[in-house]
Formats: sequence, C-alpha cells, structure tokens
Amino acid sequence: MNSYTFKDVSKLLKVKAKAKSKGELREIASCCNVLGELYQQQGKYEDAIAEHEEERKLCKQLNDCIGIGIAHRKIGEALNELGQYENALKHQKNYLALAKSVDNKLEIQRALATIGRTHFCHAEALTTNNRVLYDKALDSSKAFYQKSLELCERQASISTSHF
Repeated sequence: MNSYTFKDVSKLLKVKAKAKSKGELREIASCCNVLGELYQQQGKYEDAIAEHEEERKLCKQLNDCIGIGIAHRKIGEALNELGQYENALKHQKNYLALAKSVDNKLEIQRALATIGRTHFCHAEALTTNNRVLYDKALDSSKAFYQKSLELCERQASISTSHF
C-alpha cells in the first residue's frame, strides 16, 4: 500500500466534495475507496467503513458489480480489524458471491484468501480454552486458503499453457 498523509485526506475530501457538486458518481466512489484505504491505514476503522459503505452504494447506482464487491471486501477487512468477525464474513461472502456472479477469477481468489484471513484472525482472538471454536475457525481458515491457492495454481497453469 502507498504511504499517505493527512494532507492527502484533506485534498481527497475537497476532490470528493467537488465531484459531489458535479454529480460525478464514479469519481465520488473512487474518492471514497481511497479515503477508506487511508483511514484503514491510520487505524480509523469506523471512518473507513463509512467511506466504503458510501462507495458500495454509489457502485450499486452505477451497476458496478465488482466495485460493489470490492467495497464489501474492504468493509469486511475493517470489521475484521475491529474484531467483528461474523459481520466481516458476511461482507466478504457477499464479495465472493458477486465475484462468482461475473466469473472474475482474480476477485474470487482474493475473496477466498480474505475469508481465510478473517477465520484465521478469529482463531487467533479465541483462547485455547474454547478449543472447539478455535479448531473450527482454524479449519475454516485452512479450507479457504486452500481453495484460494488451488485457484491460483489453476490460473497459473492456464496462463502458462497459452504461451
């Protein structure tokens, strides 16, 4: 990720306001995406969620299926950082469903890896006193990471067979 500063946030907020005044939905969505990333990097997860929610709604207006999915992924990532694993998984599974609906292999692979990471973070947060939940979260993490890796390997073999 890029290293952004507070000045970048201020500048982006101005660009976003200008785009809003002109009704440029795609530009507003783009600003929301970058602002959400900046807030995420700064640990301002609630602000990141708000920006990505706005981005998701704008992408819906634009009929941008992948944009909607990516916004769901980023909302899920912020929720994961807040320890809201079930809610994070809900958004990440929406992302996976949208990626599958347009058969976007790259986004499907990212969704699988992101879901795997969330299950892993959940397992890390659990104490070993609750071994059943801990094992279940780890097993889920492994399964999603494995699916992600298998998709990468299939894509790599397809790509190399075309040369």
